[in-house]
Amino acid sequence: MEWRLVLMLFPGFVMECIPHHFHFVNMSKTWTEAQRYCREQYTDLATIENMEDMQMMIDTAKGYDGKAWIGLHQTDVPSWKWSLADDGSYSPGEVNFTKWDKGEPSGGAGEECAERLPGGLWNDKDCNTPLLFVCYDETHSGNKRYVLIDEKKSWREAQKYCRENHTDLVSVRHKEENQLVEKTVGGKTVWIGLFRDDWTWSDQRTSSFRHWRPDAPDNKGTDNCAVTWLTQGNKGTWKDCKCDDKHPFFCRLDKLQLVKKNLSWTEAHMYCRERHMDLVSVFTEEIQRWVMEEAKQASTEHVWLGLRYLCPLDIWFWVSGETVCWDRWAEEREEEDGRKGCAGDQRAGALQHGVGQQWVSLPESTRLNFICTTEEMANMDLQGADCQC
Repeated sequence: MEWRLVLMLFPGFVMECIPHHFHFVNMSKTWTEAQRYCREQYTDLATIENMEDMQMMIDTAKGYDGKAWIGLHQTDVPSWKWSLADDGSYSPGEVNFTKWDKGEPSGGAGEECAERLPGGLWNDKDCNTPLLFVCYDETHSGNKRYVLIDEKKSWREAQKYCRENHTDLVSVRHKEENQLVEKTVGGKTVWIGLFRDDWTWSDQRTSSFRHWRPDAPDNKGTDNCAVTWLTQGNKGTWKDCKCDDKHPFFCRLDKLQLVKKNLSWTEAHMYCRERHMDLVSVFTEEIQRWVMEEAKQASTEHVWLGLRYLCPLDIWFWVSGETVCWDRWAEEREEEDGRKGCAGDQRAGALQHGVGQQWVSLPESTRLNFICTTEEMANMDLQGADCQC
């Protein structure tokens, strides 16, 4: 394959966009029909991560006054989840750590949230019970990451407070962290970030954000799909409805698309160009964050980027044409590994899936998931990093 290198240096980089857009589709369909339509025409039914997403979604449906499907639906098997759903915050096995008291969780009525008892054991509790709570703040280090809020709130109110003022309700990922939380709370009973939920998103994302009406979900047997209610009184809050009801709906279109096929770098490059736009070029920190978010759903240890080593010029470059000025190599030697492929298997760049999420140099023949850009991203006014190569 012949490669043409175009060197492009851009002025300062400013971006305030987020990595997806919402589209309101004013056609009445069942939830399953809406899901199929969104997957064919966009990315999927809408997944909502926070109130900013909610407002952006509502803004796309100005003038509509009624119910609209989102991507949330109910499954048969409830599971315990952490409020902080960022996979990058957990090492292998940490998301499954528990410290239940004997006979717990008992699964009593309304007991869908976890309290931490004095001594460190956990109990399932009615989420509406007012309790003290512990927030986690990733901007600090050591014990300062754990913040006791000496004000009683319900679990949802506590979650909202932590997200607005810190990072999230605390996740307890191992016994050492359980002991650190004990030092913070001083023998008090507190909410932690664990909750039980049988609602999941159509695209399998792990967003724990919920915006239910006070009377929802009502857990009636057949109300297994969620709508956002766009009336002045409801202000976009969610309600569970029968999935066979017909409503307009919200689709999400990502600027990036994770492809869970295991292909070589060259095959992945061709796949993206034929079906999307190209393998993703990561020339700014903002795009790196988008890629890290997308890679959380990957089924391989690494995911391919549009990064390749050019032997004749002894440089790494992006398939979009930029040389590598801004980078996130895992180690300095990874960047130097490119020239190893000049005598054998060509090298290309991949992103680690999991803790760190930095770049590594791998043989192009390695078969991985990969991330493509979409037309949505191609239409953005992207500018590269201001650096000297």
